[in-house]
Amino acid sequence: MSYFRENIEKMQAYQPGFQPAWQDVVKLNTNENPYPASPQVLKVLSQINPEHLRRYPDPLGTQFRIAAAELNGVQPDFIMCCNGGDELLKMAFEAFCDENRSVAYPVPTYTLYPVLAKMQNCRAIEIPFDDEYNLPAKLADTNAALTIICNPNAPSGSIISQDELASLADEINGVLLIDEAYVDFANNNCVELVKNFDKCHYPAYTE
Repeated sequence: MSYFRENIEKMQAYQPGFQPAWQDVVKLNTNENPYPASPQVLKVLSQINPEHLRRYPDPLGTQFRIAAAELNGVQPDFIMCCNGGDELLKMAFEAFCDENRSVAYPVPTYTLYPVLAKMQNCRAIEIPFDDEYNLPAKLADTNAALTIICNPNAPSGSIISQDELASLADEINGVLLIDEAYVDFANNNCVELVKNFDKCHYPAYTE
């Protein structure tokens, strides 16, 4: 007898990228910082009140959201606090996808997306990139509840312009999620789209 849901029982676990054991390597595939912590950060950490470590923090992360909003030029209500980008992706799948609400994304791309789709038992519509990794026109016709664009894309490193993504946001009926986990390797980001669209097309990024 299995206690798992049928779709979970059939799943294969997500396989993370190679993680070398030695410490003198910067693992860019996991977004590790190649630089040491700022002395200002270390100073703040050294001044933490031990009493604060035994209490729950503000559940809304208000101070952080205000600071992050100022840094990114958006309203604090546009900022979500989460345990890294993968948790934010999982929350998006849980909020928007189920057996009757599909997800769509171009491939090849981040290999966690199909795993999250299987966890939600939702249909994953995978539209192949062409040889130049251009945004597939067919993405606009999937009628998916959630459309994800990894930008810059993993593993290709290719970039889709903000104008193209704005056009896609105009065309689709569901939610457009722009996964900008590797945006620090690019010259610009898509945060401006949040200001220009009155729908819930929020770029996903991690502070």
